[in-house]
Amino acid sequence: MADPKGFLPSGRTVRCANCGHSWYQTPPEDAAPAPEPETPAADATDTPPEKKAPAKQTPPERPAPDAAALDEIRARAQDRMRAKMTPAKAAAWAGIAAGLAGLAFLLDTYKAPIVAAWPQTASAYALAGREVNVRGLVIEKVAHDLVKTDDGAEIEVRGQIRNVTGEAQIVPLLRAGLTDAAGAELAAWRFSAQEDVLEPGQSAAFSGRAPASLDTRGLQVRFVRKRDDADA
Repeated sequence: MADPKGFLPSGRTVRCANCGHSWYQTPPEDAAPAPEPETPAADATDTPPEKKAPAKQTPPERPAPDAAALDEIRARAQDRMRAKMTPAKAAAWAGIAAGLAGLAFLLDTYKAPIVAAWPQTASAYALAGREVNVRGLVIEKVAHDLVKTDDGAEIEVRGQIRNVTGEAQIVPLLRAGLTDAAGAELAAWRFSAQEDVLEPGQSAAFSGRAPASLDTRGLQVRFVRKRDDADA
């Protein structure tokens, strides 16, 4: 018979040593419960050692490539780009470049007619450093003298107008203005040149007088503009 001390409180399966028959046997009512296994008390001295964080490793510094190595890298990159450039692509880029060059030539050659048709394009030409003479006329050789008359001193302005185009141009009225030291206009008057129309390359003289002012420090001569009438 099995030792009752070896039974758990709920019983256990046992087997006969002679015949090998197995059955589930509960412990007798007066049997003492099997003692629970003792759990060893933790020793206060058995504290696991603290884990130290691994030290950070600084990667070794890489030497900077020298100028020769950089030039070689650039040369290889350029060679790869040339290898990718097929004849068709090269022809397309050449066509685009030729088209842009032709457009720039036309815009520069016909800038005067373009600005005459679209005045707002004059500012774009000015930003590009290409001043546009819409009238095709230039004012040059401007000079002035102080002339005494019975009515007082007058300023006489003289010079010439020249046609710089290949076509006949109508000569508009001229406008002279006297300015003070700050650039403010003191007086202005209009006058005409000796010719109303100038052929290509032809010049015409002009002159005009106005009362002088003691505060006069500057003189400006230009063609009459449309907005001059609005400012008058």
